[in-house]
Amino acid sequence: MRLPRRARGLVLGLITLVAGPVVAVAFTTSTQGNLPASSGASAVRAPLGAIDRVARDVPEPLVLRARLPIPPTPAPTPAPKPVQRRVSIPSHSYSNNAVVAVIDAAAARWGVSGSWMVNIAR
Repeated sequence: MRLPRRARGLVLGLITLVAGPVVAVAFTTSTQGNLPASSGASAVRAPLGAIDRVARDVPEPLVLRARLPIPPTPAPTPAPKPVQRRVSIPSHSYSNNAVVAVIDAAAARWGVSGSWMVNIAR
């Protein structure tokens, strides 16, 4: 009989849910009764309280922590005072050719196209 994939997955999951605890119990059961008396070995189960007591008596590992000196915090520096710049506005007007000449000189100084700067100024 062929089952669809989803049904196969569900069946496999159910088998795992049922068989898992059975296998776990089979592996964890005490084998004290099955050991031969002549072997001298016996399976001893310690109660959980005893295990907790042993775990509590084991000292924690030593952890070394370096105590580094804390550097002093610097005093906050005051904010710089804003610089007041004075702009002088000329009282007389300049001709267009004089303004273009100044723009061309600045463009040549900074390596920028003079016509491009004149177009921006206009």
